[in-house]
Amino acid sequence: MPPTVSGVGGPPVSIELRTASSPVAIEVSGGSATTRLGTAAAPDLVLRGEPRLILALFSGHLTAAEVADLGLEISGDASVLQRVLPQPVAA
Repeated sequence: MPPTVSGVGGPPVSIELRTASSPVAIEVSGGSATTRLGTAAAPDLVLRGEPRLILALFSGHLTAAEVADLGLEISGDASVLQRVLPQPVAA
């Protein structure tokens, strides 16, 4: 079963992850996300850089601004990240 993501009811979006190895496409639609190896036909967002920075972003350890400062290239519609990033936990 795919993980549930925020943005239920929003338009479908695609994200492409580009590292030194094979690209990965993430498709978000209807409150779930699917992943596959390969490129997206017309990605809404592209993240290019070191896998450790992409993992830090998606795991919530670093913000988009922090990973960008460390060298991750974020191009396209950055608001797409709000649909897939973990929601902050209330203190």
